[in-house]
Amino acid sequence: MDFEMRRFFTKYVKGTANKAMVINRAMFLCRLSPTVIDNIHLGDLQSSVRISSRCLKHLYDQKPAEEFIFLLDNLYTVVKHPQRIYLNKGDKRGGFALVSTIGNDEYFCSIEPVPSEVQIATAFRIRDPRYLKNYTLLWSWKDGDLPRNAGDPTRESANVPQ
Repeated sequence: MDFEMRRFFTKYVKGTANKAMVINRAMFLCRLSPTVIDNIHLGDLQSSVRISSRCLKHLYDQKPAEEFIFLLDNLYTVVKHPQRIYLNKGDKRGGFALVSTIGNDEYFCSIEPVPSEVQIATAFRIRDPRYLKNYTLLWSWKDGDLPRNAGDPTRESANVPQ
């Protein structure tokens, strides 16, 4: 997936001036896993995840170069195989946050369900371990156990990341 994302970035964002407008295009990133769909209560029609050139431009302008390049190559993994799902804060764009640990760092991706798909709102490396303390945890994958739905502690999901 990183090749397609890099090609999309090169075509629509690379070399643009800071805060410059870009043509608004979107590319397919992945489909959400059944675990994510079940825990954020989306129908199958909204399982397709897309990222826009405007979102990539935002990341390109705002993130350090090494973080941006890492996100280009690993955003697919963060979205497709999150280790935790949070309800995003009301004042933030995107209804849900997907969090994955890659290497020694945690990465946050805010997603926004719209009528026929899910769009990436933003993504970044979490620098402060306390950043998520005021977020509502909806689901967590812990210690290789079956996923547990945090919204209903009596129900265990049989879905596993794919």
